[in-house]
Amino acid sequence: MHPQKRTLVWIIAVGGVAVLASYAYTLLGYPELSGGLWGDLPSSLLPFYQVCMLLAATGYFFYTYFLLFRLHPPAVRIAGRFGYSLFYILYLLILIPSALWTPLTLVMLRVPSPWLWAIIRLTLAAVALGSLGLLAALLIDERMSGRQVVGAAFSLAGVMTLISGGRFRFWQGLERGIGDLIVLSAVALWALYSVLGRRAMERRSALSTSAFSALLGLPVLLLAAAWEIHRSDFVFQARLILPLLYIGVAPGVIGFLSWNAGVRRLGASGAMVFYNTLPLYGALLGHFLLGEPLGLTHLVGGTLIVGGGLWAAARNQGAQRREATVAEIRVEKTEQKDAYQLEVTVQERGSTTRHSVTLKKGDYERLTAGEVTPEELVAESFRFLLEREPKESILHSFDLTVISRYFPEYEEKIAERL
Repeated sequence: MHPQKRTLVWIIAVGGVAVLASYAYTLLGYPELSGGLWGDLPSSLLPFYQVCMLLAATGYFFYTYFLLFRLHPPAVRIAGRFGYSLFYILYLLILIPSALWTPLTLVMLRVPSPWLWAIIRLTLAAVALGSLGLLAALLIDERMSGRQVVGAAFSLAGVMTLISGGRFRFWQGLERGIGDLIVLSAVALWALYSVLGRRAMERRSALSTSAFSALLGLPVLLLAAAWEIHRSDFVFQARLILPLLYIGVAPGVIGFLSWNAGVRRLGASGAMVFYNTLPLYGALLGHFLLGEPLGLTHLVGGTLIVGGGLWAAARNQGAQRREATVAEIRVEKTEQKDAYQLEVTVQERGSTTRHSVTLKKGDYERLTAGEVTPEELVAESFRFLLEREPKESILHSFDLTVISRYFPEYEEKIAERL
């Protein structure tokens, strides 16, 4: 077994024993207090939580099996910069707080303390953060720049300011309910949709991806609509036509298409920064449509959200040109009757992407007049793209002329560069 895998096995073994021991100590040593471990959770939600915990524990076993028996540690690159050792941190972030949760809660039940309450919540938040990290490590293969990290942090701070009104007591008063679970699930599924959509757009355009996802979701929406109409006293009226058209066209078509185009250009991690603008839009619409007041907290929160989003999305053109120059681009050509097929490999900062490019002979003559080889044209085209987006955002397979669809200045600029 690889040494890094052995280290991970030791972490899981020792941490797992610590977690089981903490549960046994609390449940067997103080059975009269075991019911208090769930806090004020409504009894109706308790079975749901227990099933979720069982599914989560089962998922960890499958995930660990994948890490130990399906991955080769030297080949692992997470978000373009981290190696296999990141799993050490993520597992420790889950196991150590999990082992501390029940003893801390036991002390809280016997000697209540606001500080201990805060520590318990931070402990549970650490477990959630580690779990999300494991999922992200499996799904996200794009590099998140320091600019995006800083922008995301500022945007998140803005969201928290808007939601809480700048009052820390707001977070102390939060209650858990089915509505919170639905919202949390919606956000998680949207993040998953963005990551999977980014992978789909390696081979498809944003328009094709949006249409395909809408087609897949249509049967589910029709069933939900039929159930809602059956359960309610719905009566169709002519005045509903305009709102329905708006919902279908604005968020349904324009919104999804714009979001997918943003994911393709910025990556899932970059685009999710702008997801934080939703509370800002809600506050502004509430002010203009419902007359709700705006205050200093709205100004501060909105500034953080917008500023963080713009900072994350802004391109450092000089840095991108240097990266495009440093990137190693290899092009292999095969000739067909009326086109060239070029296989492109881009290696940069320890990670590699591969692309298949079709170049029609007519387009080759039009763009170069035969003054450079097809390989040189494609290589320079990739340098053009790398100055504007990371290599992970470049389509996996495309016709060279498709570049003009995303960057209208391409043909003019490539003529100057050749």
